[in-house]
Amino acid sequence: MSYQTVHLSGEYQKQLFSCGNEKLDTYLHKQAGQEVKKNYAAAFILPGNDPVKGLIIKGYYTLSGTGVPKDQAPEEIAGKIPYRIIPSILIGRLAVDQNFQRQGLGELLLSDALARIYDLSKTLGLFVVCVDPIDERAVIFYSKFGFILRPENGQMFLPMSVVQKMITGQR
Repeated sequence: MSYQTVHLSGEYQKQLFSCGNEKLDTYLHKQAGQEVKKNYAAAFILPGNDPVKGLIIKGYYTLSGTGVPKDQAPEEIAGKIPYRIIPSILIGRLAVDQNFQRQGLGELLLSDALARIYDLSKTLGLFVVCVDPIDERAVIFYSKFGFILRPENGQMFLPMSVVQKMITGQR
């Protein structure tokens, strides 16, 4: 499968990235490269080329392996698996630069992430995709794609069966 994103690398002007959320900006500017080097996360960027600024980042997301304790997942997910820890993957961060917002790039980044996750699920057991939405806008965004909110801990979950249907077009 081909993707719209590439791995984060030093050739891109990450210091120019600004999505309007200081935590997401600071993460990309100062932490993302370190986390990639230490294998804490994989960072993917939507690249751009500005005639003046050079190689820029229009948006980014991160992926990390995780496990969710069964009692922290929504019942409609937890009730379908016999294990105490649910095999999962975390979309840790997802952001679009302010210059490119409201152009559908958030949806494009999420679709790209879910395609990568689906491909990964063919070789690694994954039962659910998790996100920790940063604010209410993020909750609304992820809800549009079928993520289920667990109000007790603020996490959101999307079963891999739903991801598979989204990617393969099955009903």
